[in-house]
Amino acid sequence: MRRQAPRRGAQPAKRPSQRRRPPLAAQPTAQERLRQIERRKARSRAFSMTVIVSLIMVVTVFAIVFIMREAAPSPRFAFTQEGRLDQTLEATALIAREENLCHAPADGTLKPLVFEGSQSARGQRVSLVIPDGKEAELA
Repeated sequence: MRRQAPRRGAQPAKRPSQRRRPPLAAQPTAQERLRQIERRKARSRAFSMTVIVSLIMVVTVFAIVFIMREAAPSPRFAFTQEGRLDQTLEATALIAREENLCHAPADGTLKPLVFEGSQSARGQRVSLVIPDGKEAELA
């Protein structure tokens, strides 16, 4: 390789050992150097945290996508046919009913106070008979 001659007015490149050091007033003090080092460490920590949080977010997104794809319901088809189903089953059964038949004291509209099939206590009112013509008074 051929070496080029330096241009006029240009200074030749200096070796690192030949470079001039700045005067003592321009050199940073120990406290300034410590601040610079702390800033570099803080930047390094911030960058590391950014990378870690970004990786966690990417992993979370992939996990959610994976779970959503696996949990997607697959369609189930059922085909019906028109026809008749004849099947007979003979069995003996015992139907036990415990109920009391009560007669109303007067004619009118029966208003139940408890739900059908629910249990009630002894002496509890289970219905109310509203005589004909008295419905407007109760409303």
